Amino acid sequence: MTVQLPGPNAERVLSLRAKNPCATLQEVAAAVGVTRERVRQILLRAGEPTRHHVERALNVCMECGKPTQKEVFCGMDCRHNHAWPLVACDGCGVLFRKSASDINAQARARAAGKVIKMPDGATTVYKGRNFHSRQCFGAWLGRTVGFVAHPENGRLGRGRKSKYDAASLRQEFAGSGLPRRQFAKFKGIPVGTIYKLLAGAQA
Repeated sequence: MTVQLPGPNAERVLSLRAKNPCATLQEVAAAVGVTRERVRQILLRAGEPTRHHVERALNVCMECGKPTQKEVFCGMDCRHNHAWPLVACDGCGVLFRKSASDINAQARARAAGKVIKMPDGATTVYKGRNFHSRQCFGAWLGRTVGFVAHPENGRLGRGRKSKYDAASLRQEFAGSGLPRRQFAKFKGIPVGTIYKLLAGAQA
């Protein structure tokens, strides 16, 4: 239903607003030659919105690339996926989410040529590997620097070969006259290891 408004000013106001919805009340009032309040009354009686239309510039979501009126991300899902991106586990290949700050720190360390010391004593260049669990890290460590890669170090478990000669240590301990703890400190061997190697020897 159209409301009939007398006077040419009302017709001009409605015509200008229809042609340019982004024009403010002040701009319409200046073009017609009336006050801003009169333009607001005319639009209100005609059932038209008194606020002018504001065209917001569309941005591009940093995660999915879709256009959005928000500044960075189009939603909370994209924000979470950007902060916790998917990476592949170097142990089993499973995809898991890791903090973007940790990934950036790994990239900076690789770019700086960081050198780390491996459990077997060797040094290597930091590669920033990712593991989704301690089990995967342990399995990869065993394959890389453990007994799988170095079988000369012995077997896992109780059958592992000791690097100390128990017979010579027992003979040396018998002639030293020192207690086990002092003998262990003198030889630079852990006390627990000395107790196992000298089992049956007399203090």
